[in-house]
Amino acid sequence: MVLWILLLLRPQLNLYAQAEDSHVSGPYIDKLVYRVIPNESDQIDALQNGDIDIIGDFIQPRYTPTLAVYTGVDVDHTPENGYGYIVINCEEYPMNITAFRRAFAFALDKWAISDYAWDGLSVPQDSSVPQGNAFSVEGQLPYSYYEANAAFGNQLLDDAGFIDLDKNGYRETPNGSNLDVRLEVNIYPHEALCEIFRDAFESLNVSATVTDATFSTMTNMRNGLFDMVAFHTTLPDLSVDWLAYEYWSEYASEPQWNYARFRNGSYDSWRETILYSTDYEEVEQAARRMQEIWTYECPAIVCYEKTRLSAHRGDRFEGHANDLISGVPCWWTNHRVHLKSSEGGPFGGEFRWGISSGIDSFNFMASTSSETRNVLQMLYSPLLRYSPDGRVLPWLVESYEILTHENDESVPVHHTRFVLDMVRNATWTDGEPLTAYDVAFTYCYYRDSYHGGNPYGAGLQNLTAAYAMTPYKVALEFESPSYWHIYQLVGKPIIPRHIFEGIGVEDWNVWEPAIPPAGNDSLVTSGPFVISTYTPGISIELEQNPDYFRAPRPKVESPVPDSSKCIEIEYGASEVLRWSVNGAKPLSYSAYRNRTVIDSGSTTADFIEIDLDGLDVGAYNYTLHVEGARGLSSADTVFVKVSVDEEERDVDPLAFVLHPVSLLITLTSVAVMLFYGHSLIEARRKTPHIEERGSSCTAQ
Repeated sequence: MVLWILLLLRPQLNLYAQAEDSHVSGPYIDKLVYRVIPNESDQIDALQNGDIDIIGDFIQPRYTPTLAVYTGVDVDHTPENGYGYIVINCEEYPMNITAFRRAFAFALDKWAISDYAWDGLSVPQDSSVPQGNAFSVEGQLPYSYYEANAAFGNQLLDDAGFIDLDKNGYRETPNGSNLDVRLEVNIYPHEALCEIFRDAFESLNVSATVTDATFSTMTNMRNGLFDMVAFHTTLPDLSVDWLAYEYWSEYASEPQWNYARFRNGSYDSWRETILYSTDYEEVEQAARRMQEIWTYECPAIVCYEKTRLSAHRGDRFEGHANDLISGVPCWWTNHRVHLKSSEGGPFGGEFRWGISSGIDSFNFMASTSSETRNVLQMLYSPLLRYSPDGRVLPWLVESYEILTHENDESVPVHHTRFVLDMVRNATWTDGEPLTAYDVAFTYCYYRDSYHGGNPYGAGLQNLTAAYAMTPYKVALEFESPSYWHIYQLVGKPIIPRHIFEGIGVEDWNVWEPAIPPAGNDSLVTSGPFVISTYTPGISIELEQNPDYFRAPRPKVESPVPDSSKCIEIEYGASEVLRWSVNGAKPLSYSAYRNRTVIDSGSTTADFIEIDLDGLDVGAYNYTLHVEGARGLSSADTVFVKVSVDEEERDVDPLAFVLHPVSLLITLTSVAVMLFYGHSLIEARRKTPHIEERGSSCTAQ
């Protein structure tokens, strides 16, 4: 719920304060509809014709000219979490000379790669961490390799002793031997890239053979039998702990790590920090320094970061998100998108997806379909999730702390304990509260079913303990010190303990919940949407979960600008309380004065006024309760003191509230307000029952 505060008494005074980030409130739409359209060209037609609002996957570039001619259709670019790069064998002479590697990096025209080879569908990249990642230093270094700078590259080679001794137009190595470099290209588009790579070598007067890779290229690369190889990599997630492995000196001879055979003591010196610190700032500093060293030393040269394309209509809805991993067709778009004001927004509407295949299983753990995962992710809530820009965002959590033995002696030496305070208003669709017991059970269930093939157990094998400290405080403990353990907690759907206690870990992949219209007893979820209609192979419709804990409630702007919530007026004065309200209209409201309803009704206006005329000397409690079109409510309470003595204005404004009689009025009125508001919000829910017994697991 978003709460705004505004004061309007005569004379008028305005003050605004926002109590919750509107970006995490949602959803605003009433319904999500997923239509199965197997053929991509048919999806393009459906989008152009207005039959769907978004295509549920990245589209091929060849469709962009077709879409460009349609007003109301937007095509968005999303950099991928990976890149094309050239690995250089730093163990071989003269590639082991930093100046040689840097000279080639400066001579390479990365803009030509993006503009010519990729026809604008990539962007230049220098750092080993893709741009967009919160840990990337891309664009923050004092130099760049984006534009070809052959003059500086040649200067580096001259200074390092690479001279054309025999005057044949090509340089020799500093020890006088012939220099002939072989670069094998294993990335698309081969021909265009090979041409740009040859141009870079020619601009440096370096003899080079640039050719397509063969079947033996990767084998030779693992064995160190190569000069340079260009290929592509995609990173699995947004963590960067891999920096400590892929270029670590001790892995220089490992066939699956450190292909560049790079050895650098300064780089290695940050390894312990990035791997074992639990402090975000220390980890961020280590990641930055390692990238700075890597980018300067050039054990590999990142050439480009591809951009992927997604398409949606922008004529009726706005608020789409562009997620680092999924692009625009993502969870965040469904959570944020809303009707434009010209369409009667922000609330309401049916947001329609086109997806290429139907649901393969309603068991999200057993599904192998990305389309299915896109649908089912809207039914569940994780403990933590990635924000669209890749930050770790508390979701079912209000706050958390990371503990080690150094700051809490109850934590075993070398362990990392995450203590998370949960939100208290999340519920399951059967009315049960979602608590720390569910969270502890979830991570144990995933961990213990991992060896049976459950993919959600990945990264949890050194989770040694998970237990509820209180109904809304959970501890998750790993047997090693590392900030990166938090990334193993992100995005995993929390499951209801009271349902899955009857589904053993050995049956994780055979569980198949009943769905409407067959039934909904075993499909107990907590996410922003619930299933309303399902036609196999044709479509699935989700409607908004009325009890979702982040649903946007009506906004009530209080007439009081300070935390005391008290105002004082003179007896006989003509004053008015004005609450500004915003939400899904019409709004129903009730105004109370000392437990008594003094006004009620329905309004489409942006404010509700209550006259304070004719009040006797004394203390009064005014409460406004509003309920939106979706049954979600908000309330605001103001204390009013009416006085005849001007000198009384110097008295503490809270003093009248603390008088025994006024205190009784205040407490009973607030109790009525709280009970009334809570009963409306909870009317659809089963009365919560929270067990006070422990819920825990340890390593199995």
